[in-house]
Amino acid sequence: MRQAAHIYVLATSDKLNRDSQQHWAPIEGPWTLITDADASHAGTRAFAGVVGLTIESVRVAGSAAA
Repeated sequence: MRQAAHIYVLATSDKLNRDSQQHWAPIEGPWTLITDADASHAGTRAFAGVVGLTIESVRVAGSAAA
């Protein structure tokens, strides 16, 4: 990950802000979280203020989370 120009993390809304997801690899530099959670979801709000992070919300067909 240190050599990457940019890092993309794909996570569905049910994976965000869960106690069982306690550990993330340290990410240095710019990265993008792509998720079906919208901006009002507690999981995306938990990432507010993370330096270098861009959150992209996408609609997933058949998903109630978007």
